[in-house]
Amino acid sequence: MIMTVMLVAIVGTSSAAAPPAGWGNKIGSFTYNEVEVGAYSNGDVNYLGPYGTYGYQFQCVEYINRFYVQALGHKNMKGGGNANQYFSTASSKGLVAYKNGGTTPPQMGDIICSNGNGAKNNYGHVAIVRQVLPDSIRVIQQNWVNLPATFPNQNANYFPLTMKVSGGKYTVGAFSSAYPVVGWLHKSGSNDVKPPVTLTVSPSSGQQGTIFTVSGNGYTPNGPVAYHVKKPDNTEFPVATLTASSSGVITYPYKSTTASMVGTYTIWAIDKSTSRQSTNVQETITRSSKHLK
Repeated sequence: MIMTVMLVAIVGTSSAAAPPAGWGNKIGSFTYNEVEVGAYSNGDVNYLGPYGTYGYQFQCVEYINRFYVQALGHKNMKGGGNANQYFSTASSKGLVAYKNGGTTPPQMGDIICSNGNGAKNNYGHVAIVRQVLPDSIRVIQQNWVNLPATFPNQNANYFPLTMKVSGGKYTVGAFSSAYPVVGWLHKSGSNDVKPPVTLTVSPSSGQQGTIFTVSGNGYTPNGPVAYHVKKPDNTEFPVATLTASSSGVITYPYKSTTASMVGTYTIWAIDKSTSRQSTNVQETITRSSKHLK
């Protein structure tokens, strides 16, 4: 979020007040494209620091601008407005805007945007996606939670937002009641959005002893794929790494036994090269009616 920027921009000076405690302390870090970009505490959400290379230090938009220049080689978006103006001015910034609730999921490196709730002095908020999970995303941000100004502050470094996937549409939950998510921005012309990866399991249910085959396509050819399985008791097997074929296909046969836990298993896969994730699929193992050798 960014506070009282318009008044300051008119007079051309930043706040003369002494920085609040913790201002400028490193509270987060995200390495992307082999470039580490640190996030720093603003001390207080209402403090307006010096106007630096990427904007007012250390507002939320300053981190966005700095991250996109340093990690993505994008143009400096300094002076591009408050956080609540980023989504509506995406094209002028060389970015593609995807509305929340649409068919394009957020990707690692995208900008999550909130226009705020329209209240006075609510200038919106922006953050960078650092991880996409089947039912949530994690973002790194500045000037959301500034204290404790120590590294890492998990609310700055690894903040969770819920994500609901239904009918091929992706809906990201709000930062808070005052900061709903309007959508996300993606750098156009570079690493553009790729089709989603798929995952299926056959059969979807069977007795202990059944061979279940999980398969999918659309993965990076010859690339690594993280294979996740959550058991009926809600614990997860250690994550396995599969390798996609030269055509981007994965296949994983699993033969259940009498030792296999009875119940429904939830399975998903993540293309580690692009962070694309499949939707969840489920297989159900029922108790065998006969002894299995």
